[in-house]
Amino acid sequence: MMCISKGGAAAIASAAAAALALTACGGGIKNSNATSSTKTGTTGSAGAGPATTGTSTPTTTSTATGTANDAATPVLAQETVRAPDSKGGTVDIAVVGLAVHGQLATLTVRFIPHFPDKSPDDSISLYDMSNNALAQDQVSLVDPVGLKRYLVVEDSNHNALGSDEVYTEAVNNSSVVGHWTFAAPPATVAKINVEVGPFPPFYDVPISR
Repeated sequence: MMCISKGGAAAIASAAAAALALTACGGGIKNSNATSSTKTGTTGSAGAGPATTGTSTPTTTSTATGTANDAATPVLAQETVRAPDSKGGTVDIAVVGLAVHGQLATLTVRFIPHFPDKSPDDSISLYDMSNNALAQDQVSLVDPVGLKRYLVVEDSNHNALGSDEVYTEAVNNSSVVGHWTFAAPPATVAKINVEVGPFPPFYDVPISR
């Protein structure tokens, strides 16, 4: 079987229909990073940040936002994982939005790094949190029923519509939000699995429309 391919902006409207079978796809890198998990409504899921709409900006450069708790932010799924490249470090990961607007779906994920080997005011990027495993092509949506994997779409200049792993960073013990845009799954798909880099996947994340 085959996976959904990345499309240019001109082909976005037909991207969901062009999604192919899951088994031949390469998605997020898997490992056994998970140390503990707080599950919200689904098995193996984790918390996140607010939903946003698609944008023509090729990448998102973010800085630390919010607080370590972000109690007011709705969470669809969440987990705490071991940071691959930090001694004793962990990362709280929360899916806080997966919203469809027109032909596009935007995934919003909140990250809070806890690195005991870093100073409280040190900046920690998604690159650091994942040990260079959170590039745009390592974030995907997986439909286990329709056997389709949705990859981050590209604009007409072949720039991926997703947060840059190097420039998306948080102050230690504070949060940062990343956004990734995909072709929208069909309306019959109410929930979908979310794969974020090397971390355990989130299962049955609800899609808002």
